[in-house]
Amino acid sequence: MNFQSSHICHSGIVERISDNFVDVSIVSESACSGCHAQSVCNVGDMEEKSIRVFTSKSWTYSRGETVSVSISQQKGFEALFYGYLLPFLVVFISLLIFLQFTTELYAGVYSLMLLIPYYLLLYVNKQIMRSRFSFQIERIK
Repeated sequence: MNFQSSHICHSGIVERISDNFVDVSIVSESACSGCHAQSVCNVGDMEEKSIRVFTSKSWTYSRGETVSVSISQQKGFEALFYGYLLPFLVVFISLLIFLQFTTELYAGVYSLMLLIPYYLLLYVNKQIMRSRFSFQIERIK
């Protein structure tokens, strides 16, 4: 399996450099942003995002330089799991359980309240998550 098929890659421009990280600005495009009917459709969108890449070689990059940032597809799917799928499952399963004991309104509120400790736990463990889901950076030749 080659690098391109096993990694999610985006090209971007270096915005900011610090001792241990580089901020890269990328343009995220929807699949239909290149369509010839985009100007009349209003479905396609482009959004500028900033990615912080932690690296010990940040001093080798310069502001305005074009670079490529990447993350493995497996790590990308794992991040989607922790950010979207697992919280959905927590809400859905807890809603089914709470419905057995209380009204729909309270079951919904209690289920949504479970997201507070979930995301608080993610926030407390952000250093672990940051090291687990780190981007790689390289110059575009």
